[in-house]
Amino acid sequence: MLRALFLSHIPLYPVIGGDRIRLTQMLKLLCHTHVTDVVCISHHHGSELSVKGLIEGVADEKWFYVPRLKRYLNAAKTLINDRPELDNHYWHRHVQRYIDSVAADYDVIVCGSPAMAAYLRKHTDKNIYLDFTDSLTLNYEHATDVSHGLKRIWKRLNAKRMRKLERKYREMFVNTAYISTRDRDYIGADTRKTCIVKNFVDMPPMEQTCAYAPTSRDIVFVGKMNYGPNIEACRHFALDVFPKVREAIPDSRFLIVGTSPTPEVTALASSSAGIIVTGRVESPADYYRNAALVCAPMVSGSGLQNKILEAMAFGCPVVTTPIGAGGFTDVPESLLICNDNGSMAEACIGLLNNPDRRASLGQQNRIFIDTHYSEQVALLQFQDFICNNQ
Repeated sequence: MLRALFLSHIPLYPVIGGDRIRLTQMLKLLCHTHVTDVVCISHHHGSELSVKGLIEGVADEKWFYVPRLKRYLNAAKTLINDRPELDNHYWHRHVQRYIDSVAADYDVIVCGSPAMAAYLRKHTDKNIYLDFTDSLTLNYEHATDVSHGLKRIWKRLNAKRMRKLERKYREMFVNTAYISTRDRDYIGADTRKTCIVKNFVDMPPMEQTCAYAPTSRDIVFVGKMNYGPNIEACRHFALDVFPKVREAIPDSRFLIVGTSPTPEVTALASSSAGIIVTGRVESPADYYRNAALVCAPMVSGSGLQNKILEAMAFGCPVVTTPIGAGGFTDVPESLLICNDNGSMAEACIGLLNNPDRRASLGQQNRIFIDTHYSEQVALLQFQDFICNNQ
């Protein structure tokens, strides 16, 4: 088999958060056709979990520990050079030396994220592929829209620099992948050296799927709760939408389920009766099973929302925003998309009062995911990304 090198800016396990979901899935797809070595950067010395034995086809792995102070010093370089923070943050001299020493040994090199692309600027003669996943330009610009003061200025600066860098990387490498057409097309540059590789979803067994209990009044949000777009989404729903739902249905609850809630998130539990912040849970399966509906009220962010795919696979009815649904190439009719606070509150109230409609939409969601977001579908797209370009 051909040999591949896979570069990741973070450890792949535990698989918590959308970035790790994408990285592990792309590595699994690569291992279908290549014997693969992995390079990872870690910021928490001693906490690394090996991917060997967890992903079949991984031959070897190399870890680089970078302390917190070094990360901060790197990020500060954004003030004195013309690169975005992401590009500065993850570049380290000892990682560069290692990649330079081994790059010629591989048939294929895959950057699992743009954070690792800077290491390959000297190697454009090699067979190199980059997974953007999301348009980071779009992500920064959404973040600019919901930020204020100096943070807004910082996000706008990084959005401008990332737009330039995103175009450069699309020209530099053999092919680049995005998770959706919205992200691929956002910067408006030539898309000939791009393709779409969707995430895939492992379908949970029927006994774990949504029970459609007529008495359930639980509105569930699942996500990593130190991630900016998730924080903004929960604040938006808790402060601007849920009070209207609670007024109509006094026993309704909003459950924020996910690891690492920030103080801003935990404070939401005291902002209104019926809001519960769980923190880390072993598995969200019980919350999906007991949910009346899942809400993904995204007001920022980019890419395809894994939280929506997962909820649909569990057979839950899902309410979201145009930003939350923007990653779908073909938006399923069973996904409820709301353009404003009033329509979102009405959609939630309507579903809470109608168990039969919840069940109908949820079952349609599960069929949609099983049809369009299987591993086999993703593998065919991945082969178009890499194998058809070798």
